[in-house]
Amino acid sequence: MRLWLREYFRHPVENIRQARPIIPNTFYRNFGNVCKAVPYTADELRYVRESQGCEALSPYLLRDLEKSGNGLQSIRELQQKGGTDSVPPQCNLCDFYKWGLPCPVHNLLPDGSQVCDSHRYIIIKRAPHVR
Repeated sequence: MRLWLREYFRHPVENIRQARPIIPNTFYRNFGNVCKAVPYTADELRYVRESQGCEALSPYLLRDLEKSGNGLQSIRELQQKGGTDSVPPQCNLCDFYKWGLPCPVHNLLPDGSQVCDSHRYIIIKRAPHVR
């Protein structure tokens, strides 16, 4: 069902922190934001494969790169090899990471695989208090 129709009839969107499993292309709430998991594009899949062993960039830098419109090319140029593996490189593609929102507690697809292995989260509608 379309998001605007759900909002019109005041049917609440499910909270992603309670979803087990995460269903791709389904609308969820996450701290007031409306979001969904979408499959990686071919370029994004290639980026994830090629950037193993790299660390994610700063969320502030990612938001600035998003405004510039260069996207993956700029991320590749700025990413440095040999960083710590505390934040995986696929987080560079995730809107949750860009806006400082925590990942879902149960981050699994129906087949049992991790969402971040094949999908990324996008925010469809930001909460009014998030800028």
